[in-house]
Amino acid sequence: MIADFSLPYQSCCLDIPMCGDVGFEYQPLPFAKPDYAITVIDVPVEIDVMINDTGLFDGNYEIDFDATSGQGGSVILVSGKSLLQYKPKAGFTGFDKFSYRLKDIDTGMIDTGVVTILVKEPVVLEGCYSVDILVCWNGDTDYLKLALKARGLSTTGSVSELATRLLKSLRVSHGFTEDELANGVLVDPAARLQLVTCAGLYDSDYNYPQQSQLIRDYQNANCGPVAGCTVTVINGRVVDSNRTPFPGVTITVPGTTMGTITDVDGRFRLDIGTSGKAIRVQAAGYFQAEVFVCKESTIEIVMIPIARLAIDFGLIEDIRVLAAIAKARRISIVTPDDRNAVIAALNRSEAANNLHRDEFKLLTNDMIKAVLEKMHIEFASNDKKEELINRLFAQ
Repeated sequence: MIADFSLPYQSCCLDIPMCGDVGFEYQPLPFAKPDYAITVIDVPVEIDVMINDTGLFDGNYEIDFDATSGQGGSVILVSGKSLLQYKPKAGFTGFDKFSYRLKDIDTGMIDTGVVTILVKEPVVLEGCYSVDILVCWNGDTDYLKLALKARGLSTTGSVSELATRLLKSLRVSHGFTEDELANGVLVDPAARLQLVTCAGLYDSDYNYPQQSQLIRDYQNANCGPVAGCTVTVINGRVVDSNRTPFPGVTITVPGTTMGTITDVDGRFRLDIGTSGKAIRVQAAGYFQAEVFVCKESTIEIVMIPIARLAIDFGLIEDIRVLAAIAKARRISIVTPDDRNAVIAALNRSEAANNLHRDEFKLLTNDMIKAVLEKMHIEFASNDKKEELINRLFAQ
């Protein structure tokens, strides 16, 4: 805990509170607080080292940092002034450290901060998550509290206690629910990536939607089918947005060889083997749909044509979001750390600055709200991401 006991005036002695009306300006020394992070072997992690350094006082700060950690890891600047990426030395596990210098540009004063990283072995996938996986997922964020609050559970206690509480709830619900994947804390790309990383599922080739399926597959294999799911054979019908039967649509069960196509009336029948699975529905020119099937033996799926909305990429400050859009479009960028270069590459791409619905899911709620405001579309302050996107595409 840090407290500031400096007086807002100059004191002359114990009995005289101030020397007339003379005041002075207190200039605190820069204070580089320690930072901590957790990752798994051979997987980089990003740390904003200044986020907890300058919150007490206004100031003009900059940093420089060690390019190599104590155990041979590498450190680079990802974006902004202080978002660093640490990559552990190949094969290293254990604690590693590197230093950075926080400098007050106006006064020249400097303080040194230390970043400590725990590099762990990937967690063996046994059972439905674990306390270690959930503690790793939380890191220095509030993911555990957000997940517990959404489930109506207490958010008080140590990180370990929070993880234990959430784990008990996850084992009852057989993992994170579809609503949590679509509207909860796991909508955040950083939260989703951290979970698949800590669960040992990380693969740099998987994009944002595919990470959802990684989580579903892990939960199906380790958490059991969702309680109450009974359907193993699905009878369905696929239609377009005008409710016209849609023939030739591909229906598959992700991670298996099971699949079929719709007939001339848009109908299909598919045996999924065991209950509690998702089916994937695909057709050229339409958004891919994934439907989790639990108790509904007969379903209807409406295919949505790929529509796009223009967005000013300048509204997106986070280079990680821009890079995610570029990766989804399979755009190769020579200088991926250069925000302007990434924006230029996106604007030159076939879709240019027109984002389709799935790409909007990569944006934060605040970014989507900025687009809504620019388009003069009303929204509620507590709208979830899916609701905000629906407002955009309803226009």
